[in-house]
Amino acid sequence: MRVRLSVRTRLIAGLCFLCAVCFLLSGCSALSFDVRSQLVPPTATGDEQQIQTALERYLSEEYGTAQAEQYKLKYPMEGAYRTAFIVQDMDMDGDDEALAFYTIDSDTEFIHLNYLRKLGTEWESMGDWESESTHVLEVRFGDMNGDGKQELLVGFELSSTRDSQLSLFQLSKLSMTVLGSYLYTDFYLGSVSSDDWQDLLLLRVSSSEPRVTARLFSLQEQVTELGSVSLDGYIRSFGKVCFTPVTDTIAGIYLDGFKDNGGMVTELICFDGTTLTAPFYNEDDNMTTLTERESGIAMADVDADGVMEWPQSEAIEAIPNVPATSARWLTRWCTWDAAAKEPHTELYSVVVPEDGYLFVVDETWVGQLLASYDEATHTLTLGRSNENGNVQTAAVIRTPSEPDETSESDGRTYEAVTLQSGQTLWVWFDKTAGLGSDLSEILYRITVLS
Repeated sequence: MRVRLSVRTRLIAGLCFLCAVCFLLSGCSALSFDVRSQLVPPTATGDEQQIQTALERYLSEEYGTAQAEQYKLKYPMEGAYRTAFIVQDMDMDGDDEALAFYTIDSDTEFIHLNYLRKLGTEWESMGDWESESTHVLEVRFGDMNGDGKQELLVGFELSSTRDSQLSLFQLSKLSMTVLGSYLYTDFYLGSVSSDDWQDLLLLRVSSSEPRVTARLFSLQEQVTELGSVSLDGYIRSFGKVCFTPVTDTIAGIYLDGFKDNGGMVTELICFDGTTLTAPFYNEDDNMTTLTERESGIAMADVDADGVMEWPQSEAIEAIPNVPATSARWLTRWCTWDAAAKEPHTELYSVVVPEDGYLFVVDETWVGQLLASYDEATHTLTLGRSNENGNVQTAAVIRTPSEPDETSESDGRTYEAVTLQSGQTLWVWFDKTAGLGSDLSEILYRITVLS
């Protein structure tokens, strides 16, 4: 890898070459392209045209006119930034900076990252960095040292391994400095060691053994690894990630992982200021059995207290003779009691992810609850069995397909309930079933999934 600093030279015009490919920006719906492919430079307009001109000026001086005319822009394949030129105020000084990814060498096709600033009225290349990759995955920004300026994080695909490579850059007014490169499967930014800056969480799934690791980095005077922990070794990809306090003195990172066998686990990573731990992980088994589940239900803040709960789920028996096209799960939502080192139950519910809500049930219903869900009509039916095995239908909740859908259905009269999200549900309930005696009590039991 190498970093080059540019000097200003004459503008190289390649107008004929550019006109031949300007249709790439036409926006025609019939045109599709693979972002992995190598794209010839498009015709830019406005400020982007000046940025492209500055890039071509740099390339002409560095490589010569003939080779510079063959450069190809590259596009990030994932994330929020997928354009040829990424333009924003990265150092928060009120003026925009720009990034451009390109290839120049037809033999290796390694991607270069060029950093440009506007000096006076003209854009100039301030630094150039060559990767060891032919595809850029994504670009993210984060203030990792609390100085109000954005650090740059770029993920690159590596063809020789299932790993990706993350490179961390610090940008100044005159240069671009690479602070380090790391192998990873996924990465996240969030406040862990301090509320004043963001730390970097690197997650890596080993390609050679059942091993998953999480590493936490902080950037102050330099990049420092705060700690490393193992997670369930059979995780293959990651879902929701949430940075949230566990106690007043312990910072936490909750994350959902998807396993080889189709199961799902929630991991908790704790940082107490000096040590990184993963209390759910069992080192002897190389697994996290405490939070493993088949339901596929993600963790959520179900009681809106700012703390994540994870679900422990068991299948619910369907109600006889009631249409049911998919299984429902009795879900126990838990938080972690760090002092007692054990889970604490917050509530029980039936989750309807298809319609974006859950219905809270009393703990006394555990072992008695039955539930059926009809995907075609978006209808959840809840029942309760008594000692004799008889089933009482307790409530029916429908998600209307049309705003003016009738409240009359299947011989019942439904009442409208409007959730905080603005979504309307039709609800029928038996007042003798113990779920509530009026609609407000039923509404209290319905929570929008976060």
